[in-house]
Amino acid sequence: MFNLTNGINRDFTNNSIPKGESIMAYRSDVTYAILFRELSCKRKFVSLYKLHPVFSKALNECHGVDDDELRISAKFDWVHWYETYDDVKCHMQMLESIEADDLDGVSAKFARVGEESDDTDELEWQGYDAPHSSDIEVYVVNQPQIYNRYL
Repeated sequence: MFNLTNGINRDFTNNSIPKGESIMAYRSDVTYAILFRELSCKRKFVSLYKLHPVFSKALNECHGVDDDELRISAKFDWVHWYETYDDVKCHMQMLESIEADDLDGVSAKFARVGEESDDTDELEWQGYDAPHSSDIEVYVVNQPQIYNRYL
């Protein structure tokens, strides 16, 4: 199991740039979904990851964690998604652990679209006896947006 000791140090929803400052930064739209074979698999996954303070924070940023649906999903718009950031590591390691630890009845799919048309990632993970990741549709719709950095 992955063991992160550093906490998540930035808020995915904080897209503000200080007034009057020009900051050059590359942003992405990111989404992922985790699919479970049955509710008991989801409950086991959630209870396991809620015990870890960093993974718990990642789960708190997801949708569908505490309901009876057989999926958990996350969506982050216009964020800095750098592999060196602790919170990004946390989300990615949580997803990677599905296959690395061969989690029973769990699969996931991930999509990221950057600012450039050729900057995309699509990844998938498959645990033991899990729904096939082709059963998950994950995509990012990249829509033009205007941001005024001086507001």
